[in-house]
Amino acid sequence: MGISDEIAVKGLPMLLDGMTAVWWGRQGAKASAQTRIWFESVKLQNVQAIVFERANRYLSVMSTTRFQQLCSYIRFDEQGTRTTRIGQSNDKLEAIRLVVDLFTKACVGNYKPGLQPTVDERVATFRGKCPFRVYMKSKPGRYGIKIRVCADASTAYICNLQVYVGTLRSNKRDIPKEFLANSSKLEHSSMFGFTEHMTLVSYAVILLSTEFYDKKVIPNMDNKPEIIIHYNDIKSVVDSGDGEYSCVRITRRCPFRIFMELLDIAALNSYIIWRIKNPDLEKNNPGKRRMFLQNLILELSTPCVEGRAQNPSRLHKHVLDAMETVGVTINNRSENKLDGQSSKLSSGRRCAYCTRTQDRKTRFMCVLCKKLVYANHRRENIIAKCIDCAK
Repeated sequence: MGISDEIAVKGLPMLLDGMTAVWWGRQGAKASAQTRIWFESVKLQNVQAIVFERANRYLSVMSTTRFQQLCSYIRFDEQGTRTTRIGQSNDKLEAIRLVVDLFTKACVGNYKPGLQPTVDERVATFRGKCPFRVYMKSKPGRYGIKIRVCADASTAYICNLQVYVGTLRSNKRDIPKEFLANSSKLEHSSMFGFTEHMTLVSYAVILLSTEFYDKKVIPNMDNKPEIIIHYNDIKSVVDSGDGEYSCVRITRRCPFRIFMELLDIAALNSYIIWRIKNPDLEKNNPGKRRMFLQNLILELSTPCVEGRAQNPSRLHKHVLDAMETVGVTINNRSENKLDGQSSKLSSGRRCAYCTRTQDRKTRFMCVLCKKLVYANHRRENIIAKCIDCAK
């Protein structure tokens, strides 16, 4: 089944909506005290209104079946020529290379980082089949796709990224053997190495820095080098958006998993740019990031909802009601043949076309003549029409 890029993109708002849902369900109980107080101050009816509005937004954008189809069919390259292209380029990321490159170019071109960029890695949790899946015991998911990112330490904006597709090695050829861990090294001892512009330090970990150029250590912190302390202060910016708000769905397809990770990064970068341009807006609101994502969802999904509203004759009453609830005007709704009594009853009754001997029960009625119709006597399953009205 061929699906155009324009139609596939319409499913993205529903993926983005999952960011708020994941945070609400998993991280709400672990939030800071300030955030918990803010949520406790929200009245119950307001929370119910938020949930009700979100359900109506889902109904307005598309059906669950349609969304699942988009997630199943979406591809990021020409699948028929993928094997040939991989053989020519030897690129394990060929299935989504174009999207990753375009996304990285956009991240680089829309932001100028400060004086303290930090390079670290994040893992997109994934247990499906992937030639470059890694195992990292220190990460929550352990198994996944490693992505090396360069982030601005002052804002956490991800300026650049690279999907790791190589082989992980425990020893690097460029690191002198004296800097590696061994039993002869004293506890809490440091070893420094210098070049013209860089400093290499070995403590509990090995770090390379272009900012520091001395052997300064902090005595009251186990003689820890100042480079290590500074790194610990800024390294958390890479993981600032990891897991808190996420649109990730369960999938076994590696390209789609990378695509969802790019969506998470895009939402984080968009929020950071918005925050920089509006420093005083919602300044004291601890939930302003969630608010930003909700507004982003509305703006992305509104064109799709308005497009569906142009042809109301093919939509059910509950979908039209949901559209009006979220503020979309329905044209010529009074002419909609489906906008009337529901075509499905709460309990089964005998089909109008079946004999008493057959005694077949059904809950569907024809939307035009209101006759009860069994499956063999209707022509459409979702919009029920009897065999006479279907003619």
